[in-house]
Amino acid sequence: MKDLIEMYNNYRTIESLSINEAYCLMNNYDLVAFNTSVITLLDWVRLEYKRDAWIAAGKPAKHKNLRIEKYNWCETLRKIVSEEPTFSRFFMIDGDEIKFSNTLSEADKKEFCRKAAEEMVIVRND
Repeated sequence: MKDLIEMYNNYRTIESLSINEAYCLMNNYDLVAFNTSVITLLDWVRLEYKRDAWIAAGKPAKHKNLRIEKYNWCETLRKIVSEEPTFSRFFMIDGDEIKFSNTLSEADKKEFCRKAAEEMVIVRND
C-alpha cells in the first residue's frame, strides 16, 4: 500500500522518474503509460474514499469499479494489475473493470482508501 502511494506522490521528481524508468525498462512498460496507469488507479482509490463519506452522509452514491477502456495506458494498467505483485495484492481484473482484490478485507480496503486520500499529494500544473 505504501509503495503505491509513494510511487504516486513522487512520480514527478527526477529521482522517481529514474526509478520508474528503470522499472519500466526492466518490465517492458512504456513510461508514460505506466505513470498514467498508477495515477489513474490511485485517483480511483481516492474517489472510493470520497464515495464512502458520501454514502455515510446519506448522499446518493455507490461504489464503482474502475473501467478499463481500449487505450494504451489501459492495457498497461491491465497488465500491471494482472502481473505485478505490488498491484495484484490489492486489485484484480474482472472483465473490463478493475476492483479491489477479493483477498482484502473490508477494513483493509477502507484503510487503503483512507491512506490514499489523506497521504497522496496532488500536483496541478495550472
